[in-house]
Amino acid sequence: MQRLYEFTHDIGASLSLDETLAVVAARLRSLLRFDFIAVFLLEKDRLVPALAQGENARLFCAHEPILGQGPIGEAVAIRKPVCNADPHLEVPLTGLQSLLVLPLEGPAGSSGAIALGSLEPGGFSPDHLRLLQSVQGKLSLAIENALRFRQAVENTTIDLLTGLPNARAAFLELDREIARCRRSGAWLVIITVDIDGFRRVNERFGQIQGNVFLQRLAHAIRDNCREYDHLARMGGDEFVLTLPELTPDALPAKLKMLEQIVASVCREVCAETFLRANLGYAVFPEDGIDADSLLARADGRLFEAKQANRRTAPARAGSSEPART
Repeated sequence: MQRLYEFTHDIGASLSLDETLAVVAARLRSLLRFDFIAVFLLEKDRLVPALAQGENARLFCAHEPILGQGPIGEAVAIRKPVCNADPHLEVPLTGLQSLLVLPLEGPAGSSGAIALGSLEPGGFSPDHLRLLQSVQGKLSLAIENALRFRQAVENTTIDLLTGLPNARAAFLELDREIARCRRSGAWLVIITVDIDGFRRVNERFGQIQGNVFLQRLAHAIRDNCREYDHLARMGGDEFVLTLPELTPDALPAKLKMLEQIVASVCREVCAETFLRANLGYAVFPEDGIDADSLLARADGRLFEAKQANRRTAPARAGSSEPART
């Protein structure tokens, strides 16, 4: 009873899907013996592997059971568990001798399945099945909540680390500004930014300090933007600015300001100035007439800047150490 209490208490403690599945696997091992575990999630009409651990797990990582076929697909289709099925009907040459499949239930019906494998023939008893069925509802709910949270994160337009708009929001804003500038004939400039050598912050000072650097950099750039400028984090150490009505002759000063901000934040966070900004830019409509073409042109210029920074990095650092990003 104590193990069951701990099981039901722990598996709902996280909203991260990866963490939830890891806890499910660990807690199930405390309840019964098995040599393999896999979790498959139903995405439209596909059963996609989300977790595979144990004996020959790699063979299941690329396996997508077919609904209504094989032990896993059948259990999901009929929404009933399958006990001591032949694993070779799913994936041959695994060494497993028996398979127990428990379907997962979501609000709209089947949401996937948990499959346990044993190296022993008839490795699972009716008691094992009843035990799993007793926690089936809790398992399904925990995984369903984690899936909903993941979907909410994917749908949001806010980057959780920096509080800036994310890549999705950047594309939406860029599309809006292009449409406006096409109507009005106004200038529009975008600037792409990534940090030359950022990996060294994580390596030397740790990931937490790397996150602090990104947060302070985001705040510093935003504080130096006009009210109607749009700054977004695209992911990692990559940012993009959408600058309506910024004329091309004002662009060099803007690029210089960004270089100074990166150096200043590096000095503030790391007590050194070994980072530099790689900068690219594009001007509407000269460099492109839609978001994809503008970003492609800006990224091309950023790549050229990155190559130039790498060539000059050893001289800047005063050493023969090769440049790293």
